[in-house]
Amino acid sequence: MSITITIDNNRPYCLDRDLQTYTTFDCDCEGENPDCPYCKGTGRESFEQLPFELNLANANFRTLANALGLDDDDYGETDGRVLLKALQRTPTELVLRETVESGNSYFAGIQGEQASRYFTALTEIANEAIRREEKVIWG
Repeated sequence: MSITITIDNNRPYCLDRDLQTYTTFDCDCEGENPDCPYCKGTGRESFEQLPFELNLANANFRTLANALGLDDDDYGETDGRVLLKALQRTPTELVLRETVESGNSYFAGIQGEQASRYFTALTEIANEAIRREEKVIWG
């Protein structure tokens, strides 16, 4: 599972302005299966991507939300100004976490470069939410 952090009404906003992009790649079925649920036999898959979205593994979201002092429930919202202030006062080092393997479970850590990418993306999301006068939401 994962949690996406974005701006309220981001999807219609981006679609109205044609801001979406698509990533296309070869399907594992190589186009040999017309019943393939991913490519429907074309051999190619496409995924829509919208700006102002950050998708995180659940554990990474909880680590990030705790470091920023945000509610770490699976669904939530905050004002962009609150998020921006939290990002400005929180050192990225508080988000770092080692990788842990326990039995059949594997919990990937958060390294410095990854934490910096999270902070950069969240700063962009917060600033855009403020500009649009919308909430930052996650779920």
